[in-house]
Amino acid sequence: MKHNKAHYVKLTQALHVMHECFAPSMDPVSHKDVAEDVIFNEEREFYTVVLEKGDNVATVANVRVHNDVAEAPLVATGFEYQRQGMCKVLMGEIEKWLRECGVERLVLPSVQSALKTWTSSSMGFETMTEDEKADLLIDYDYLLDFQDTVMCQKQLVLKKNKKKKKKNVKCHSGSSSDGSTISHEDQGSKVAMSTFICGR
Repeated sequence: MKHNKAHYVKLTQALHVMHECFAPSMDPVSHKDVAEDVIFNEEREFYTVVLEKGDNVATVANVRVHNDVAEAPLVATGFEYQRQGMCKVLMGEIEKWLRECGVERLVLPSVQSALKTWTSSSMGFETMTEDEKADLLIDYDYLLDFQDTVMCQKQLVLKKNKKKKKKNVKCHSGSSSDGSTISHEDQGSKVAMSTFICGR
């Protein structure tokens, strides 16, 4: 499928941010770079969500929805924009969007160096027990997981308010060629969040 040029540029910038923060990881089966495959291979069904400041991609996350559970296996902020609250802004918008889709829980694998940040009161995640992780991988055996990471989770809907489980949840945001944009102003600094669907 052909890429819209502006769309392709943003996805390429998103991949650059990923490679800035994480060493390239090769899939043992496909022998492809995992980050590149997640961003550009539409068959993986990931959303690529970016937070931009000016014309630059500051923070990027890859999100995939599995009925009432969503995963965000890759989240990265460019070195220039770290420690400015960019990741918190992006994750906050993603969580609102997922709630609107009926998603009840968000999971992600954290490297040890970032675990304290993800499990802080600001981000609100908690580490999963080995039993919880095993149950999750039984239900969703195609979740992306990485060696030497800790699986974390965040309940997006309080259990007492949970509605009947939804089947075949579909999230849509904007067009597949241009992405959708949400403006966010924080302390006088305006940033924009765009969602790109399945690398298209």
